[in-house]
Amino acid sequence: VAGHLVMAGRLLDEDSDLAFAHARTAHDLAPRIVAVREALAAAAYGAGDYKTAMREARTVRRMAGDDSWLPMIADCERGLGRPERALDLLNEVDLTALPDPIQAECLMVLSGARRDLGQLPAAVAVLETDLLRSGTKSVWSARLRLAYSDVLAESGRTEEARKWLLLAAASDPEGTSGAGERLAESDD
Repeated sequence: VAGHLVMAGRLLDEDSDLAFAHARTAHDLAPRIVAVREALAAAAYGAGDYKTAMREARTVRRMAGDDSWLPMIADCERGLGRPERALDLLNEVDLTALPDPIQAECLMVLSGARRDLGQLPAAVAVLETDLLRSGTKSVWSARLRLAYSDVLAESGRTEEARKWLLLAAASDPEGTSGAGERLAESDD
């Protein structure tokens, strides 16, 4: 089981289908272990199997009492073509009570659901929070600013989008959000 979990973790960013296969095998061997369910949820999500990812993330959330799975569960609803359910799920939760990284992920999913429904002004408004304007330098803050830049660009607000893309790249100390690459592409 441990070997399959290690391989699922190593392959998650490189080969999502193979990571999913390893996680599924670990699940077949030890389905009652929370870490196995977590690995299966993450690998299924990465492979685009939103039904499995949502089922496993809900199970982990219930077993561990961990609300950090809310953004994935809601995003799986979006992936299954049900943005209204994503909105309902996240609107039932007091997002301000969640840790900043989880709250930021929830806001990005809410914004994405609004975009899915063609509600661009609402998608922009969802992200306009204190978290967006905080001076935090982290992957989650860079991802939030990148999402804001994207929705501004989609709304035709290109100058503002460029400003937030620059802020996203500047707030990503590890360079893992993709903002730096996106900035380099736009400069070319």
